[in-house]
Amino acid sequence: MDVVAGRMDQSGVEFDATAIGFGIRGSTMPVVVERFERLVEMYQQKAPNARRIFNYSPDSTLWSVAHRFPLEEDCEAAKKPGKLLGYEEICDKRCDIEKKQYQKSKTLQQNSMQEGQVHDEL
Repeated sequence: MDVVAGRMDQSGVEFDATAIGFGIRGSTMPVVVERFERLVEMYQQKAPNARRIFNYSPDSTLWSVAHRFPLEEDCEAAKKPGKLLGYEEICDKRCDIEKKQYQKSKTLQQNSMQEGQVHDEL
């Protein structure tokens, strides 16, 4: 989060859009859902006029951008090649750590539920 916030605070950088991928939006891990909420709030504060973009898979990001920013004309037919003005994807190692912690707590929870079932049967 600090990396994203730092990039957004750089002077001279204006965001026309902010995006959150389905990987974070579709998560069932509470720590990732909390991160999603913090991202939405941060985008609201730091880029209130930017459009929000959401993809439905890792391969649908370009579709998502075109969906929210349709071209006024066919660049190929007009012989005006498009230009990528800026795109940055940020993911840190914390995602992997949180996933491992979640999997460990889920395993512990399942084990205690199974033990409870065994005790109930006795």
